[in-house]
Amino acid sequence: MLCDADTHYVPFEVFKEYSPEYLKRLEVLCPRYDIDARWQTFYNTIKDDSWSECKKVKEFVLLPDRIKQEIKEEHQTPGLFISDNLDFIHYDIAENEWPRLDNMADTGKFLLKTDRQMLNNQGISYTYTNPFFGVEFMKVHNRVMKTFCDNNPRFDTTMLFAPENLSVSMDELERTSAEGFFGLRLIDHHPWGYIEQCIPVFEFCSKQKIPVYLHLSNALDETPANLTWNYQDPTWIKLFRKYPNPRFHGKGLIWIVAIMSFITSGLLDRLPELRIVSAEHGLDWIPELRAWCEQNHLPDPMPYFKNNFWFTIEMEEPNFLQNARSLGWDRLLYATDYPHNDPGGRHQYQDLSTINTLLSQKELTVSDFDLVTHQNYIKLHDRI
Repeated sequence: MLCDADTHYVPFEVFKEYSPEYLKRLEVLCPRYDIDARWQTFYNTIKDDSWSECKKVKEFVLLPDRIKQEIKEEHQTPGLFISDNLDFIHYDIAENEWPRLDNMADTGKFLLKTDRQMLNNQGISYTYTNPFFGVEFMKVHNRVMKTFCDNNPRFDTTMLFAPENLSVSMDELERTSAEGFFGLRLIDHHPWGYIEQCIPVFEFCSKQKIPVYLHLSNALDETPANLTWNYQDPTWIKLFRKYPNPRFHGKGLIWIVAIMSFITSGLLDRLPELRIVSAEHGLDWIPELRAWCEQNHLPDPMPYFKNNFWFTIEMEEPNFLQNARSLGWDRLLYATDYPHNDPGGRHQYQDLSTINTLLSQKELTVSDFDLVTHQNYIKLHDRI
């Protein structure tokens, strides 16, 4: 069994149900473009004189196998997926053209050879700039996506949370806590452990064993004005100076401050059962962070990582096996990050072949393989 703990999907039905006007805004923000023209530019860039013309994506199947194989082996780029038998190519499309919910379960290319996928809202997501929109979008998203997952058991989803209105959002969390969401999705820009108003959220998640799923957003979300923390806290100041830039667009290292805030604030000492998933950041940053913490007389994060955290992984990143063994295979979640570019980037859409290679070369035991591919996922989802 293979479970994907981070598949991105923008559920446009949610926007359409909430407000047709927001759907129109999305279509402006995500303009259509000529996919075949994009393909032709890519193909002409890599082809040599011996290669035949290929002006449309669908013409890929007409190319000689040697050319298709060379593209697959040497020229895959972000947004390009080629099936193992070379009879299908998927070139990434604008987010407003992704499959709709009503046909997604039947879209074989979306499954990427996985048995179960966690659908994580990404793309043009709700922002904190419009509190009413954030709260209403949260409610509609959670209702629509939960119904879809109930009807299609191979899919799970995170539940959205709108911290700009904590009272309403807590009611939503309590109402949906028994409905089987994979976890509570929070943006990983903010030092959650230092935000006192959010402590009841984490207390509830700890008691109910609901994972807090930390994920970046590609919207320039700022901390809601109603959330505050002590900017003079000496540990916060150290962290912020080391990992600055509270505003970023999928860049920077401020997410490390968010992760460390659960530790250095003492929150995890108070809530030792709290479960936290760090998505899309891999493991290669952990050794440097531990060394910096030691130099600055801060707690070693590793014991907390081994007890409270799970990490979606990128097996192509440097020192993956060393870091995985140090952390423990029971802390890792297989994830494709489909359809976006992997953080490592070099093996996009080759995650499955990479982990199978590690298994065949006995760099990974069968029991560890089972943990990474499904057992850790099931443990988190089923609240064991």
